[in-house]
Amino acid sequence: MDPTRFEGYVQKLEAEDRLNPPPEGAVLFIGSSSIRRWATLEEDMQPLTVINRGFGGSNYNDALHYADRLVIPHKPRALVIYSGGNDIRRNIDPQRVADAFKAFVDKVHQELPECRIYVLSIKVSAARWHLRHIEETANRLIYGHIVQDERLHYIDVASTMLNEEGQPNLDIFVEDMIHMNSAGYRFWIQKIKPVLMIHEMKYETVANKILEESVPYVDPTRHEKAILAFEASDRDSFPPEEAVLAIGSSSIRRWSTIQEDLSDYTIIHRGFGGANTNEVLYYADRIVIPYKPRAIIVYAGSNDINRDIEPERVADTFREFTHKVHDTLPDCRIYFISIKPSPGRWYMWDEMLEAGRLIQSQIQRDERLFYIDVATPMLDRNGLPLLDIFVEDMIHMNDKGYRIWKDAINKSLAQRELIYE
Repeated sequence: MDPTRFEGYVQKLEAEDRLNPPPEGAVLFIGSSSIRRWATLEEDMQPLTVINRGFGGSNYNDALHYADRLVIPHKPRALVIYSGGNDIRRNIDPQRVADAFKAFVDKVHQELPECRIYVLSIKVSAARWHLRHIEETANRLIYGHIVQDERLHYIDVASTMLNEEGQPNLDIFVEDMIHMNSAGYRFWIQKIKPVLMIHEMKYETVANKILEESVPYVDPTRHEKAILAFEASDRDSFPPEEAVLAIGSSSIRRWSTIQEDLSDYTIIHRGFGGANTNEVLYYADRIVIPYKPRAIIVYAGSNDINRDIEPERVADTFREFTHKVHDTLPDCRIYFISIKPSPGRWYMWDEMLEAGRLIQSQIQRDERLFYIDVATPMLDRNGLPLLDIFVEDMIHMNDKGYRIWKDAINKSLAQRELIYE
């Protein structure tokens, strides 16, 4: 169809851009109505900076026609495109769809050679289920282009939209059985956001600004309310001595099933959200030493690196913590849980690995210290974070993530702690 049918809408977008120019270097979403109707896109993709330039009913040829006006002027660092469904609906041959996609990509890279392009598969639509095999053919042909260029990434949104019988999930569509409701977009968020967080956060100016303005080791007394709550609980019912203490940041605090998951041991649960290694050290006199634990499980370090604390300082602070504990409890075994690979902080992973290596070197010199590697089983075969083990913020874990922790920690504790239980 004649792409100029969208001229009025494109002129409207251009007028809005003149009044409120969007930022350069953002992640631009373009495509058909599934993008245009994504009203909560900016909120759903936070903290990434995104721009929505979808125009309903469009196809790959339309995206190509308007690239000079809706893509190139914004100078996006990355592009997310959804199209193809309307092409197939109008009986366009799948090969022609793939050719139009390649022409669009070539056009963008001619002007923006470094731009990364994330291509969403043609989605499942209940009303167009009879076209599914043709859509799958188009997806395969498009994927054939994608694997030849490291700047291109394929995101399969279609498979998440099927029920257990392999049929369209009718609960995720509005009445027309083509467009998605909020439940449908949640499936998209779960597939798209983790990929963007892994690859795009390191380019995010907002994230960099946060790092530049952060101050090393903020005042640990910000957690005073949480610590007072622990102490109040202790006055009501003081935990038994010689238990296993789990302490650390929100990954410990949010582990609601820890008592069940580590049921072979008597567990004292003392995580406080946002904590770093310095804060664990600071509160050791109040929520570590008084319990006289025979063993301590510590998870901290991710929040340190997120505040631009150098890996060497993270390791030094962990060493101070172990010395403080052993000054009073010389036989206490301390297990350090490796920093986990979160998609939301993947751009910091090299620093996190370095902190882990430095801590491991300390542990090897003291037979009372142990390192529990939870990171390796949280990575896929390409060395990237598994995407289905995190909640929407792409930092904290869901039940699948905690099952990985459960297995790794139980394995380590079983070698040393069961004999004391």
